Amino acid sequence: MKGDKCYMRKEEEQGILYDMRLAKSNHAALICYLITVTLLSVAYLIEVFKGSKTVSYLMMMLLLGYVPSLLAVLFYKKNPTHFMVKHIIPFGYAAFYMAIIFTTDNVLAFVYVIPMLIAITVYNDVRYTLKIGLAVLIVNIIHIYVFYHEGGFEPVEIASAEIQIAAVGVIVAFLCYTAKVSFGMSQSEVDRAEEARKGSEELLDRILRVSSEMTQVIDVVNNRITMLGESIQNTRGAMEEVNGGTSNTAEAVQRQLAETDVIADRVGQVKETSGQIAENMGQTQEAIESGNGHIGHLVEQVMRTEQTNREVAKELGQLKDYMQQMFSITEMIDQITSQTSLLSLNASIEAARAGEAGRGFAVVASEISGLAAQTKDATVKIEDLIHNVSNEIGTVVDIVEEMIHQVKMQNDAVGETAKSFEKISANAENIERNSRGLTHAVLELDEANQVISESIQTISAISEEVAAHSNTTYTACVDNEKIIEELIQKAERLTGLAEQLNA
Repeated sequence: MKGDKCYMRKEEEQGILYDMRLAKSNHAALICYLITVTLLSVAYLIEVFKGSKTVSYLMMMLLLGYVPSLLAVLFYKKNPTHFMVKHIIPFGYAAFYMAIIFTTDNVLAFVYVIPMLIAITVYNDVRYTLKIGLAVLIVNIIHIYVFYHEGGFEPVEIASAEIQIAAVGVIVAFLCYTAKVSFGMSQSEVDRAEEARKGSEELLDRILRVSSEMTQVIDVVNNRITMLGESIQNTRGAMEEVNGGTSNTAEAVQRQLAETDVIADRVGQVKETSGQIAENMGQTQEAIESGNGHIGHLVEQVMRTEQTNREVAKELGQLKDYMQQMFSITEMIDQITSQTSLLSLNASIEAARAGEAGRGFAVVASEISGLAAQTKDATVKIEDLIHNVSNEIGTVVDIVEEMIHQVKMQNDAVGETAKSFEKISANAENIERNSRGLTHAVLELDEANQVISESIQTISAISEEVAAHSNTTYTACVDNEKIIEELIQKAERLTGLAEQLNA
């Protein structure tokens, strides 16, 4: 397929070259034809002015000379490579030439054919030149025959005829020979040109192959460059984000560093406070332990007081019973006193009845009555005292019972207080334990904060380096993007040139 294409291209190039040569040859032959006809027409015009030629003869010669030339010009204008131009020129001039030589008396008129014989050599066609040359030679032989047949042959005229035939024959022979040599030289040049063309075609084929491969490579490179350009654009966008991110990171790192310093201060304060808490909790624990001891003693004292109060209440109960018994005794005394008073009254009555005899008995009865009255008064007083004592004992019993109740409540409160102290002690131990844990955690937090501070300083330094490198990378990306754009333009230019070579 490629060979057929090259062969067709070769045929096309040869056709174009042939057409170019034919167009130039037609143009040159036509110019020579017009110049020759014009010069001869001018010469005949002069002859007309001299009176040796008529106007009708001039008009005939002009028609014979210019009609073929006009036809040739029309065909040439229509197509410079038209084959009719090549044939109209010799045939038209042949008619013009024959009219000249057959109507003139000058034997040298045959030389008018020489310019056109020279002109047709531009076609570089041996057969064409030979045919025209033989036709000219035949026309001249006929002319000599006609010319000398009418006037006879003189020795001098025979010599002129011989010279005419020889001259025309030599000219035709030389023209054919020069045409052949010129054709050979042209053919050699054509062969060399053909070899050069073949070499050029081979070179062109290699160029086309290389161009095709180069086109493929350029396409691949162009795709890679396009991908690289997109990657660089993405990198550029990423680096813009990195620049913004590094700036934000640097600001955040500075803020974090400041916050870390604040945290370090707060950690120091917390560490100091936790130390004070631990110290205070130690003192609190000691106070709680001491309070627990006092609460224990208080519980014992309250229990003893409760026991004592119970014993007092018991004794007061017995005393109250004794007082009740005393009330019974006073009642018995009161009854005895009443009976004694009654007996004394009876004795007084009986003594009064007895008179003097019962006077002594009356005195005794009176004394007994007096003693009974005193006893009664004393009994009343004793009852009052017993009653008062009983009331006081009741009051004391009530107070003691209230004391017992209060002591019981106090005992319960002390028990609850003891339990609360136990809880407080347990919580205090937990607080102390947590305080120690807090102190330990604060120490670890302080160490971690120092590590964080060092890490943040490292991050800050790295962020500064990253920012510097990102700026450098961003600048490089911008430069690379410009280079990629230039490479894409160059690749597109190379692709266009390769496509032109492949066209």
